[in-house]
Amino acid sequence: MTTGGQSDWFVPTRTEMQLAYDNATVIDLAVGAGLPYRTSTQGMPGTAALLRTDINYGNTSYGTASSNYVLPMRSF
Repeated sequence: MTTGGQSDWFVPTRTEMQLAYDNATVIDLAVGAGLPYRTSTQGMPGTAALLRTDINYGNTSYGTASSNYVLPMRSF
């Protein structure tokens, strides 16, 4: 993905997404809205891990065909 003149964006792992959640006020991340953010961490075969920001709940059994939000990140 290239946006804002930058091309080093990536989809975070489950651990990186948890770190973003833990620092939500610092990075202005919308929590409490029930937004399920997909991560790049593979769950069970054919699934990807996600983090629900309304209840700080991670799940690894969401199929890759389902619709969820993605929070692109840049290297820091």
